[in-house]
Amino acid sequence: MSIFIMNFKRNMKGAFKTVKSNFKEYICFFLALIMVELLFGVITISFQNNRKVQESIIQDAGYTYHAYVLGARSEDTNILRNAYNRALASDEVYFTIINQEKMQVLFKGDLKNARSRFTAEVIDQINESSVRVALIVTPLYSHHVSLGEDIPGFIALLVLLMGLSFLLLMALFRIRINHFKFTYSIYMAFGGDFKKLTQSAFYEVLLIALLSFLPALPLTYLISALLYLPFGQPFGFYPLSLLLMLVLPLICSLLALLLPMRVLALGVPTKLMKAQDNSNYLRSVRKSKIFLKRSPLYIEGWALWRFRSYIALLLLSTVSFAILFNAGCYLADVYAVRVDKAKADITLSLNQNANYDHFAAFLDVNCKKLNLGGYVLEKTAADPYADVDDSYNSDGVLRPHIAIPTNRIESGAYTVCPGNEKFSATDVLEIRPYDEDSAKCFDDIYAYEYEGDPSLLLTDPDTVIVSTSLANKKANSIKPGDTVMLPVDYVRKSGVEIYNENGISTFEQRLSGYVYTYRAFKVAAVVTNYSDYTNMLVYLPTVSGEERASGYRAVMGCEPDYSKIQVHMENSDNKELFTKLVQNYISNAGASCGISIDMDYGSMDEKITAGKNSYGMILVLSCLVFAVSPIAGFFSQILFYQKRLLEFDVLRAVGATAKDLKAIFLTDGAVLAALSGITYALGTVGIIHLLCKILNSPLVFGLFSDGKASVFYPTIMPIPFLVGLVLTVLFSFLQVFLCAWLYQKRTNDHIAADFTQVDEI
Repeated sequence: MSIFIMNFKRNMKGAFKTVKSNFKEYICFFLALIMVELLFGVITISFQNNRKVQESIIQDAGYTYHAYVLGARSEDTNILRNAYNRALASDEVYFTIINQEKMQVLFKGDLKNARSRFTAEVIDQINESSVRVALIVTPLYSHHVSLGEDIPGFIALLVLLMGLSFLLLMALFRIRINHFKFTYSIYMAFGGDFKKLTQSAFYEVLLIALLSFLPALPLTYLISALLYLPFGQPFGFYPLSLLLMLVLPLICSLLALLLPMRVLALGVPTKLMKAQDNSNYLRSVRKSKIFLKRSPLYIEGWALWRFRSYIALLLLSTVSFAILFNAGCYLADVYAVRVDKAKADITLSLNQNANYDHFAAFLDVNCKKLNLGGYVLEKTAADPYADVDDSYNSDGVLRPHIAIPTNRIESGAYTVCPGNEKFSATDVLEIRPYDEDSAKCFDDIYAYEYEGDPSLLLTDPDTVIVSTSLANKKANSIKPGDTVMLPVDYVRKSGVEIYNENGISTFEQRLSGYVYTYRAFKVAAVVTNYSDYTNMLVYLPTVSGEERASGYRAVMGCEPDYSKIQVHMENSDNKELFTKLVQNYISNAGASCGISIDMDYGSMDEKITAGKNSYGMILVLSCLVFAVSPIAGFFSQILFYQKRLLEFDVLRAVGATAKDLKAIFLTDGAVLAALSGITYALGTVGIIHLLCKILNSPLVFGLFSDGKASVFYPTIMPIPFLVGLVLTVLFSFLQVFLCAWLYQKRTNDHIAADFTQVDEI
């Protein structure tokens, strides 16, 4: 052990001397490791703090218990108390009574098992004679259950980040080794093998990781705190984050060493020594004399071609991180659309015979008596085509589609109507009925931004509301007053096949295989802020005209079947009182009312989502990744032009003026900036398309959308794209500009001395 400690001290001392004497060369690694440690630190701190945020919001709402029994009577408390006493006597306490009168309990141990056991021993006993009570779990239960379920996702994120950090650090080591092949060749000529080279680099990396951790720690907590404290959310200190942000980047650094060092160790020292001369022309005296008589720009053009492999490696090592910045911004937008949906606090499921008007009137009267306002009832119509696969079944039932003027189409999954090219159609629709209750939700719940007058649907059966978007993408330019068509009947064409070789009926084939009878609808309003990954929004009127069926009935084939009522509450504190009113209605009306209750806690979910600020965290991580690009670029270019100093000195010695050298650097900067911009633009388009393919895969798509179709579109975010493009081009040019400025600081006196020194060798 003492020998190990002694060797460790000696190696760390040697690493300290090396890093100190070559500090300028290691600045890049310091900055890169700080960025990597920031990435790990922000993610781990956010993961732990999000749990604290979620529990704080839940407890502030008064949920200090896991569940309560809805609809319980005073005599039911005996059953609860007896179950608790039996658990105490058998030393198997699986729940605690928080409030006996309100039947509130806190589960212990395995929460899922405790809930199941409580249902069997308490709820089933209460409902033995008649079903009249229900066990309602609170957000605290969901939060505690999710504490273990979110760990695999967190681990997967860390693994992904380790892979990204590994590629970054390996690129930096590859750059360093490429520029210092001559130095490494000397080590290898005197016996340095893979083990010794790796050991030397290991202690240097270890030292840099430890030193970079000192500034990374306060920066990490500062950035993380800015994601929470300005929004009034709690923020704490988490020791586990310190360990992960130190250990995981160190592991990535050590792994990143192995491949470049292995490739280096397989090289022949003499060949590596010759590689040091890659900045010279390596021509005969006669050819060099002729070549040097050409203009400096001509010579530099050949130099750029000669260093094409280096330029390609430079672009790969720098621009790729700017491209990942756009990928992060795209994912942030994906997340924002996913969570930007109105969520209900309570869902009431009704049977077809339920009297909605009677139930709504009951709530209105009793809520006024109790001064319980601030709620909105959203009627949700059941989809009559929910069981129809691929929009077609053996009975010939077809899902509706909408046909809009072709000249109004901008993009999206539209198909030109056969025989009428003036209209194009899509069947990827979210069709909703529109009545007085829908009008209230239209403004109060969804807060839609629109052009036109939606109230026309309350009086005119031939009007419609549509969205400009299809599958979260601007797809049309429909304006109020335009005419769109929806089918109300259809007849199958004879001899036209509507199935492909796989037995699937596509929308294009169905359009060609049927003759449709369309009904014209005037666009009353156009929604401009509807975001959904699957559908285009369509509202149809439920009002009828003289001998004219309502638009909804004509298109859907039936009146709206309001099988669900979603309750949105402004004040979640009134939720339990509201549920008691519903339970009283159920108890008085009996089983015939056909109403069941599901607690959704949508308002609280929205607060928790906003409190976690995941959108901001994704953007912060994307910016940190982008910051790596100039670090690697400046590091590589400074080393590269240092190796070309003798080449520029030769040009000055044979007559090149300061103006000529300035033109050379300007040419290099312009070429590199142009190549960086082109690579950035093409790479961004490629990475967004790749992300869409991944997100549209069946395994991933369900995480972001409840829709059946995979319709993520490769949309380039304009502002992040332009910001990344400008900075990428600017950084590429400044890298060369800095090298030019450093070279201009050198005087002409050194040239003769350099040549004399070479002659002596």
